[in-house]
Amino acid sequence: DASVVVEDIEDNPGFFRVKLYAVPHFQVEGMDVNLSLVSQMPKAKA
Repeated sequence: DASVVVEDIEDNPGFFRVKLYAVPHFQVEGMDVNLSLVSQMPKAKA
């Protein structure tokens, strides 16, 4: 299970906020594992 969300950063035109959510495909008994990463990415130059 995974998802990616890309949002404009209103305070910083030309930059985006990227959120990555992933649930790894391994199991540890008695523990749920969820991973997330939030990053900022500049707009690509044309």
